[in-house]
Amino acid sequence: MLPLPNMRRDLEVSLEEAVIAYAHKRGWWEGKFICPGQTGVPDRIFIRRGRVIFIELKKLGEKPTPKQLSKHKEMRKYGAEVFWTDNLEEAMRILK
Repeated sequence: MLPLPNMRRDLEVSLEEAVIAYAHKRGWWEGKFICPGQTGVPDRIFIRRGRVIFIELKKLGEKPTPKQLSKHKEMRKYGAEVFWTDNLEEAMRILK
């Protein structure tokens, strides 16, 4: 018997793929943001013309965890641009 697909992960991966494709077309460098020893950091980092943006991508209707929101607030305190979204249209607005 085949395992059932992880729908949550599949939806999030589909959004990530669409956002990454859009970002590349607009000239953004993109990377998976991993910060060892710190939980709650955003999923992705985007860089273009000296601007650095962090985006947490969620499946439609899902919100960041309290830990993630706390980390985003902490990062903003130091001047980082941090966003979260659950849809492609909003991600496109962020990356214009």
